[in-house]
Amino acid sequence: MDHLKDLINFVSKTWDVTLFLESETVAVLKKDAHFSSVLGHTTAPQAASSADHPPLGLSDPVPCILNANDTQSGNLSVKIYDCQDANSVDLVICLGGDGTFLKIGSMFQQVVPPVLAFRLGTLGFLTPFPFGSFQSCIRRAMEGPSICLMRTRLRCEILRGDQDGKSVTDGSDTFSSRSNSPDKEYHFLNELVVDRGLSPCPCDLLVKVNGKTVTHFEGDGLIVSTPTGSTAYSMATGASLLHPCVPAFLLTPINSLTLSSRAIVLPMTVCLEICINSTARCKLAHFSFDGRSRASNLIRDGDSISVTGSPYPVPCLSTEDQAADWFCGLNSLLNWNARRRHSPYWSGSLCADEDT
Repeated sequence: MDHLKDLINFVSKTWDVTLFLESETVAVLKKDAHFSSVLGHTTAPQAASSADHPPLGLSDPVPCILNANDTQSGNLSVKIYDCQDANSVDLVICLGGDGTFLKIGSMFQQVVPPVLAFRLGTLGFLTPFPFGSFQSCIRRAMEGPSICLMRTRLRCEILRGDQDGKSVTDGSDTFSSRSNSPDKEYHFLNELVVDRGLSPCPCDLLVKVNGKTVTHFEGDGLIVSTPTGSTAYSMATGASLLHPCVPAFLLTPINSLTLSSRAIVLPMTVCLEICINSTARCKLAHFSFDGRSRASNLIRDGDSISVTGSPYPVPCLSTEDQAADWFCGLNSLLNWNARRRHSPYWSGSLCADEDT
């Protein structure tokens, strides 16, 4: 929180801006006498309607259902973030780690404003800037030309199959049958994971590319990852790494029962479709986006998941050399290709009679 206070003080003294903050952050800042006069009084958050919830059962708390009155002090305006304000945001400043960065991607499901990410987390592979240089970084982002790394996202749509007019209940969730009716689309930055959940039987997932069946994978599941997500769960399964500028995505099996099964790289222009094989023993699979809400997202026999390239990338402010930044992160944070060096070769004579 001290980092945020320093940032607010600097921004408020330098520019005429409106800051959008989470309600929890505002509540903590109000306890500080220096900020209480700036923040003033805000209204209590109103109950969210069903239309306000993120698509596909994302139940994690996202600060897009809050409402509050604007308060001003000098050249600083503070407002609690609401999803309707998404088009009013010109710059997102991320203070945290990779999880905070991914949360920002989930908050903007269409056009994403430029993101300036400062490293405060444990790993920080997606947050390139140290907070110690925040003043110069923000000034350069606000006033001067900046370099953006466009991190591509993938667009996912769930097509519910026809189940003879019956609704299926799983715990507290009711899944009504809808013949070829798509759920709301979702744009994700890291990966889509389809797995067998708690089923004792392996997943048998059928894969189609541009409407044509190409193969089926039998195992624990599948990972569909973006170039950004290639250094996350997909990498842990042994798949290749993709530079964020490569217009492609990875299809990676999880613990496949076939020894010849390998991850494959597909272009962003194809349409990938995943569904449960009709002969599979496991008739249900879980899916999640960037690790969120896996328990509440289910597909059954007859449903399918459609994945295509998203028209809404995440523009990330970066340094001048994007390729060097990426390799620097691989080396320093992931210890890529690191090994213990050999001792120098002994330069002495190996044989007693070598000089004779």
